Amino acid sequence: MLFLFHYTTRAAAIAIQVCQCLKTTVFRGATSDGLPRPRGGYATSIPPWSASATQATIAQTYYGGSTDRVGRLGWYVALDGSDFFPYGAPGEYVKPVKFPLQPLVSIRTITIGPNPMKPY
Repeated sequence: MLFLFHYTTRAAAIAIQVCQCLKTTVFRGATSDGLPRPRGGYATSIPPWSASATQATIAQTYYGGSTDRVGRLGWYVALDGSDFFPYGAPGEYVKPVKFPLQPLVSIRTITIGPNPMKPY
């Protein structure tokens, strides 16, 4: 099993665990190599206990270089990433949607909890 992590707010983590799904992320623009980013659910292999990561590095790496999201990364969802594929930034994974307008991506959560990473 591939363990992946999705960082979010407490309320969103609870909602994700209840519905066993992620909202489909729709990106505008492309990756640094010019390829369009697929619609889907995104997660990372960086665990919340990583000694080298902070909430700011997660925000900068996966949310367009902005640290504006730091306050919204206080919780994590650990999930089974067996059906996710590596894509984009190092440690980034995606589960693409099956249909173009699909609003949710089904996942299997393992647990949720407060993110112990330092903010900065």
